Amino acid sequence: MSNFSDLFEDAFKKVVPELNKAAQKIDNFIGDVTKGNTSSVNEQATDAAPNTAFSAINIVEGNDKFSVYVAAPGFTKTDIKLQVNEGALVIKGNKEASKNKAGDQYLLHEFGYGTFERAFSVPESVDISKISASYTDGILVITLGKKASAIKSKGITIDF
Repeated sequence: MSNFSDLFEDAFKKVVPELNKAAQKIDNFIGDVTKGNTSSVNEQATDAAPNTAFSAINIVEGNDKFSVYVAAPGFTKTDIKLQVNEGALVIKGNKEASKNKAGDQYLLHEFGYGTFERAFSVPESVDISKISASYTDGILVITLGKKASAIKSKGITIDF
């Protein structure tokens, strides 16, 4: 079995060339923008920037529920589909990118839309009849209520 330093060195050797490529793309992009050369700016920006459909997910466990928070700015409720299937919560989304007006071109393109799918295991402690969702201000909140048997009792105080 490899020791920690061997694993770190192997990972470092794999990551550094990719970081150098990304840095070079950014340098080229900045050089083109500052020189007024916008012919390749759209291609470079799209290639160098992450093209994610949504940014982040948080999962929080409470005493009586799990809450899943999905950052999905720019989406509507009709762009997102939720399903519990074979013990997994599946989140799917699709949003078409907006079209530029004729003659317009990107000078900077750091985000995009498209299709995404994420799946998470649903614990046995979840009562699937207690699953709900809401979408407000770009945040999708999925609430998975726990079965009564999985909710920890707060206990009682016995006066004497």
